[in-house]
Order: sequence, then C-alpha cells, then structure tokens
Amino acid sequence: MRLFNTALDDCERVLDSRTCVPGSRTLSRGIDAMPRKPLIQPWTAEDSALLAKLLREGKSYDQIARHMKRTASAVREHSKRLRESEWRRGGRG
Repeated sequence: MRLFNTALDDCERVLDSRTCVPGSRTLSRGIDAMPRKPLIQPWTAEDSALLAKLLREGKSYDQIARHMKRTASAVREHSKRLRESEWRRGGRG
C-alpha cells in the first residue's frame, strides 16, 4: 500500500505543479514549456512544383505525402487548390 500511495503522490505532484518526477519524461518546467512544432508547414513554390510533377507521374497522395513529409490530406487539398488556380488562369486542369 505504501508503494501505491507514493506513486499516487508523485502523480498528483506532476498534475498540480507540472514539475518533473524522477524517472518521468516531463520537463522540469512543465508541459507548457515543451517546444511546439508549427501546425501548418507552408507550401513553397518549389513544393508546389514538386507536387505537380509527382502527380503527373501518377503517384498517389499517400506516396507523395511520404516523399514530401506531409499528410495525405494536406497533399490532396493543395493539389485541389493548384487545379483551381490553374483553371482560373485559363490553363488546363
């Protein structure tokens, strides 16, 4: 029972003060201090050109996503935007 109470106390300490408990992987300054990755990686002109090239080669969204280190839904949505902008400019699409 003593071991259970100690573990419970450690958990409460982490939740209350967000401090590091020996053996845990949380940062000593707390969860909020962890560096955050940007949620959206902007598309550059080079990214768009590569996407268009890979689509012309017949690659799937999943294959392109793995190659470009993006999600398949991001690739799908950007390709849709590229087609729409090409259509508005009067190009093929």
